[in-house]
Amino acid sequence: MYLRGTGIFSCKKGFKNTFAILLSLLLLAALCGCAPYISVRHENIENFIPGGKVYLFLPTDPAMVTPKIEKVFSQHSVALTASKLDASYELRVSYQTGRSHIDEIVYLSMDLCDLYDGRVIYSVRSRPNSWRSKKVIVKLVTDMLVTLTESKEKAAKIPAGEIKAVKEEELKKYYDENSEDLDKIEGIWVDLRGNHRIGIKKDPSTGLLVATVISSIKAGWKNGDIKAEFEVSNSPGIYATKYFLPDKRATNTTSMTTGNGVLEIPAVTASGQDYSMTLHKVYPVRDRFRRMGEKGTVDDAPVPSAPSKYDDFMDAVVAVRSRFGLGTGFFLTREGLLVTNEHVISTDKTVSLKLRDGRVLIGEVLSKDMDADLALIRAPKGAYPWLTLADPVEGTEGTEVIAIGTPAFLGWSFSRGILSGQRISEGINYLQTDTTINPGNSGGPLIVEATGKVLGVNTLSMSRYDGLNFAVSSREIERLFGAALRAP
Repeated sequence: MYLRGTGIFSCKKGFKNTFAILLSLLLLAALCGCAPYISVRHENIENFIPGGKVYLFLPTDPAMVTPKIEKVFSQHSVALTASKLDASYELRVSYQTGRSHIDEIVYLSMDLCDLYDGRVIYSVRSRPNSWRSKKVIVKLVTDMLVTLTESKEKAAKIPAGEIKAVKEEELKKYYDENSEDLDKIEGIWVDLRGNHRIGIKKDPSTGLLVATVISSIKAGWKNGDIKAEFEVSNSPGIYATKYFLPDKRATNTTSMTTGNGVLEIPAVTASGQDYSMTLHKVYPVRDRFRRMGEKGTVDDAPVPSAPSKYDDFMDAVVAVRSRFGLGTGFFLTREGLLVTNEHVISTDKTVSLKLRDGRVLIGEVLSKDMDADLALIRAPKGAYPWLTLADPVEGTEGTEVIAIGTPAFLGWSFSRGILSGQRISEGINYLQTDTTINPGNSGGPLIVEATGKVLGVNTLSMSRYDGLNFAVSSREIERLFGAALRAP
């Protein structure tokens, strides 16, 4: 007789045989016991799930076990995410199957890892003899969640601190009344991805500069939540910082201002995930920023200026805000069809459009193409300023071009350069230009200065190289959306 998975054979009948079988069973119980070895390696497991999102890593999926694990997580109100970048934890499940049946496990390990600091919170090592793989994995995941859920429920009995609502009008009043005594970073800030609007104000009881969420489009963040606490250092513009990560846990870092209304908060975890945040100050804005034209953000109407020959171009450009951030778009028909980059709108069906005259409209996403990174949006019925597509042959090396966009939340910003070349990558036509393209410029027009026609859609910049930027060619706009743009 062969005891599956043990490698132990029985002998013939008789007392010796019986003794050998008993000895085999004892060894089997010692080496392959059904009870798994479990280790909880973090002292304060009440700080962990449920609460943060979990990324499931299962190299192979025996008998479609992933849906069963998802069901277990859902029953315990724990969110699974398909993106590791969006996760707080990673559940790593690995196993070894038996030779006789691929759906049997002879060894299994399971680790719940903290993606912020790389530590293992909960681990299981098991040698389940002849257990079906999907059953043993689901059982161990269930046991883990029961343990962590119970500890979380115990912790929930501790009264939480009161969250005070934050009103932007009251913050602005405070900044205005104390303008001479404000710290450099006290004010209202927006992050460059368009996720958060934050107010920073000194707490008189602690002396700390507290960054509180005014509004946010990110799940889990609401008005009154604390995003960071800054402590003034001996070096001007540098702050010891307690920064709260997406699941509200704190990490220590050092923040600094760059001297032009930008606050950098670096936050890279031990596992390599980058949760850094760059903030741009929108209130109060000092005189020198207004002289530089940095008052014009998507949150405030542009500062009036003398008539310009570029006004027609600027009026046809809009700021595009989705749940995933901020970008630029531009009208190509009087009736309100406009183009932007696909990565600006991602999976959103509707987006917010801000016109240069200050109006805010809701746009409907009609079509998009991930390969070309283009999307077609329809604004509400009306009459809009619009731009005309250039024939691609109008653009040759050395042609002077201009770009219009909303980099760093600075609405309707203008930059000039030349066309450096035309490229094809994976079947998509691109234009190479030295015109400055920054985050927020995505989806804006690249315009032939001599004719005012659109040669391409500003798309990406190679940050490691100076003056190496790219726009999707107008060829791709015509190919994808030409029929819709010409329709009556």
